Amino acid sequence: MLHRINDLLIKAKKQKTVEKVNNTLAKNVKAVDTYANGTTGYVIKEGSGKGKAKAHLAPNRFE
Repeated sequence: MLHRINDLLIKAKKQKTVEKVNNTLAKNVKAVDTYANGTTGYVIKEGSGKGKAKAHLAPNRFE
């Protein structure tokens, strides 16, 4: 019985650790500015493709 309780406590601690890491990572994600300057995609700000729009969003035709 004691082994089972110990095992449950270890699993709960691991799950809390994973959730804490996931929450920290989710908070650090920067949102992409879509629909800025009239484009429906993400505009590259640095590098060789600077100023080009990438990943255009298709209109949702099922609404």
